[in-house]
Amino acid sequence: MNDDENVPVLDVPHETWWLAPMLTSVIGVPLVVCEFVALVVRDVGGFLEFVIWAAAVLFVIAWTLPHTRANRGIRMTTAVGGLVCALAPALLVSAMGASL
Repeated sequence: MNDDENVPVLDVPHETWWLAPMLTSVIGVPLVVCEFVALVVRDVGGFLEFVIWAAAVLFVIAWTLPHTRANRGIRMTTAVGGLVCALAPALLVSAMGASL
């Protein structure tokens, strides 16, 4: 009996490679742009500036990874990481505003 038919081939293109980057980018990229304008351009900087740049880099990596099944986990991790980095400054700033 040959079980090679049931083993997924990891080098073939993945049909829905775009799903994780798209879903996270729809929410995250507009938020990163707003945070960039609100914080980085006005030189608020510091740790928040690093997190905003990290979010942008993670979104770019999620979109530019090769479109194979082998990179599916890395693509999902970078896309979700970009979303978390995009949400963190907004949540932190609103928490600081609520404490005033």
